[in-house]
Amino acid sequence: MKTAAASRPKHTIPAVCKAMELLGLLAEPQGETTTKALALRLGVPRTTCYRLLRSLVARDWVRPLPGGGHALSVGLLPLLQPLREAEDLAVAVQPVLDELALRSGLTAKVSVRQGDYAVTLARCESPQATSVAVRLGASFHLALGSSGAVLASGLSRTAVHN
Repeated sequence: MKTAAASRPKHTIPAVCKAMELLGLLAEPQGETTTKALALRLGVPRTTCYRLLRSLVARDWVRPLPGGGHALSVGLLPLLQPLREAEDLAVAVQPVLDELALRSGLTAKVSVRQGDYAVTLARCESPQATSVAVRLGASFHLALGSSGAVLASGLSRTAVHN
């Protein structure tokens, strides 16, 4: 049986990882966001969750809600500014992906290269009852999959082998 410490990626700070996980929970459209409920979902003591929330509130990344809940705050917007270009690209290609998925009956996606990884930027699910899909933001090494092969095709042999 794996312990929590054994399953944690190496060279990370557990409290930072929990804070990021907490932000992810707050980004979900459903779920109770009281300190108690979030602590249960995170698997941490209520006091730890309270302190994480207070730290995020102090940065204006989270805001308290009436009734004891919490929500993401507009203080996160400056962090998102560098991603605007990617968002604009995703919006621009979406109609083409929608048409391609409709005509082909397959899931259509656009990935961009980020270092040695292909990152899914936009997608349209297949109209079929079952299909293979990748979540937005998912990343795979360029050595894996067709999108990685396409993105690596423009690289020099030296760059591919490094």
